[in-house]
Amino acid sequence: MARLTRRAALLAALIALSALAPGAGAAPGGQGGDATAPPPSLCPDALNCTYLERRPVAPEVVWRFQSLSICGANCSERYWVTDTSTGRVALSTPEVRGGGIVAVARTNGTTPRPAVRVILPDPEPTDAGCCPSYYRDTIYRWDPAQGRLVVDQSRRDPTTDFPGWDALRRALDAEQFDIIFGD
Repeated sequence: MARLTRRAALLAALIALSALAPGAGAAPGGQGGDATAPPPSLCPDALNCTYLERRPVAPEVVWRFQSLSICGANCSERYWVTDTSTGRVALSTPEVRGGGIVAVARTNGTTPRPAVRVILPDPEPTDAGCCPSYYRDTIYRWDPAQGRLVVDQSRRDPTTDFPGWDALRRALDAEQFDIIFGD
């Protein structure tokens, strides 16, 4: 009974969090942006839940990256990018089963808001939960007029063409992206 109550509380917190981050429930490659507060840590009272925050090594970068992972019968992940200079969510992803990769472009000291790359499973409605038919690879760039990260490039690759996570990590490194989540 206590387990059910904790799970219900966590689900209520996730619903409240979704309301904080407009666009959070968008399809993969979607974008958030109008939230005024970053997502709170939701795991202290939940079982099988991991909440993480990370910052890039470069001191000029204003991004704070957040991840919420909930595992029960199935595992799901969700990611946020918050602008620490304003406290606003610049990007939020939909909840996906199995997680993905979130990476940030290397800046070499040139920009406080570098590009963010997100690679997530992008299943068809008829796919089994374990086996997405596609992966979506999206690069977001900062749009000062909108005050958020917006889609710059996006492609949807069939799972049959997916090179595997290790090969993908090597490709990201070669393309000057540092992995924040998914390592």
